[in-house]
Amino acid sequence: MSKDLTSVRVTHRDTIKAMQSAQLKDATDGQIAKALSQVYFMVGLRPDHYPTAEEDLFIFSYLRKNYGHRRLEELVMAFDLAINGHLDTDEIKVYDQFSIEYMVRIMNSYGRYCTQLLTKMPEIVPVARQLAPAAINKQEEIDYWKVKK
Repeated sequence: MSKDLTSVRVTHRDTIKAMQSAQLKDATDGQIAKALSQVYFMVGLRPDHYPTAEEDLFIFSYLRKNYGHRRLEELVMAFDLAINGHLDTDEIKVYDQFSIEYMVRIMNSYGRYCTQLLTKMPEIVPVARQLAPAAINKQEEIDYWKVKK
């Protein structure tokens, strides 16, 4: 069951920032490690339970292989949305173990969230236009009015 998008506090600026960050497939280990450090803090993973260096390499590889089209900031945004109850995941507690399965659950839920968001675009575009008129380009304007018919 998907959540109502109207209460989400991720702003237009957050989305633009996320879309401007590096894709996971092109990100360095250091960039991914920095993003994951933010994630670990957000979900309450204690430093003594952080993945080992070997596990980190596997996580980086897994992210690049399975979520390479996503961006660094989207990784952080996915967990931010999850801990704030905006994704359709039942259990977001990490229980001192950051596993691939846990990450996949959050990232797949984020993917469903994005799909839902895209289906709501005709409703969101007018709001985005009011909030940040300069951020809407001509093609978005054309696409909006094609759908509006």
